[in-house]
Amino acid sequence: MRLYVDKQIYVDLYGVIGVDPDVDKSGYCRLGGDMKIEETGCFDMYDICLKIRTEQANAKALDKTLVVIVEAGWQNQTNFHVGGRDNAWKAAKIGNHVGANHEVGRQIIKFCKRIGVDVMEYIPKRHKMNAQDFKEISGTNLRTNQEVRDAYRAALALIS
Repeated sequence: MRLYVDKQIYVDLYGVIGVDPDVDKSGYCRLGGDMKIEETGCFDMYDICLKIRTEQANAKALDKTLVVIVEAGWQNQTNFHVGGRDNAWKAAKIGNHVGANHEVGRQIIKFCKRIGVDVMEYIPKRHKMNAQDFKEISGTNLRTNQEVRDAYRAALALIS
């Protein structure tokens, strides 16, 4: 697949990796050059980085381009995840978890830049994708969790 980038440059696309960063297990979705799902799962940051490095090597061997897209929720105007009845301790705990997840995303982006992989930050603006939406859009019957669906949505940001 040829992809039009920056209104000037054409690249032969090897594939797209979408990542929904999380401290424990990040959502991962790899699309091939035809934008069909090739691999999904939840992995820790170390395994995600290994997968990115492996796919980069595969892309370079074919003289094609790999693009990684990381969900960058920290760039939203508000990250207020506290309910009206939550106390200060709960609010602090939620804020700590959200900040840790954001840092994982920043580290994956930093890793991609360091090894020379094209990386983009995806700012989520729409509602979460449910299982039915995922099946309709992807054309598959894969069982997925929310992290994988968010990673898929990030990967699709390249073409939408």
